[in-house]
Amino acid sequence: MLLECGFLYLKLGCWDKSKEYLHQGLSLTRQIEFSGAEAFALTLLGQWELYRGNYLTAIDFFQQALPIHQAANADSDTSTINFAQKFQSTSSIYGCGLPNITADETTIDASSQCIRPTTVLVLKSSAWAVPC
Repeated sequence: MLLECGFLYLKLGCWDKSKEYLHQGLSLTRQIEFSGAEAFALTLLGQWELYRGNYLTAIDFFQQALPIHQAANADSDTSTINFAQKFQSTSSIYGCGLPNITADETTIDASSQCIRPTTVLVLKSSAWAVPC
């Protein structure tokens, strides 16, 4: 949840809160040795730096994340990923941190995915602001 909160604050332009959550999330993923989440955290921190115009720092985070993603994709084991929505794809998943599908005859099929109820926030005023 720390990484998701950090990403949302990033999208809302709350830079300090975003960076705080992203670094906390990265620290936690390293403590529990969860490499997939560590790569995701590094990628989000790279995006944070990219949004702020710090291109060289962004590249550094992306370069740290790349070998972790590559190692995760190096095995031939079948992986199960639970998605929050139903879809089917043979190339990529828009808006997802997963790499593009490159192996022949590979399909991501979440068409039977059980959907959890979601909360929708409806804004009735364009003057609404998020406190950073």
